[in-house]
Amino acid sequence: MGGGVSYHSIEVQDGDTLWTIAEEYSSDSSMSTDEFIKWVGERNNLSTYTISAGDSLVLPVEKKLGINGDYQYVMNEE
Repeated sequence: MGGGVSYHSIEVQDGDTLWTIAEEYSSDSSMSTDEFIKWVGERNNLSTYTISAGDSLVLPVEKKLGINGDYQYVMNEE
């Protein structure tokens, strides 16, 4: 199959904001919280930074094969 990066997707839960999601997922990456939010907004074609429970978001977290289920955080410079 193709060699492209496969990013992690999540379903937004009640109470989630882009800020709280960014704080959770960007902590181990080279992205700041602001960079993470900007990436998510652009990649998910968000016209505003408001999200709702049930929304599906692609995150700049590369799916990583492994038995422990951890994710590898990556920064995409596109």
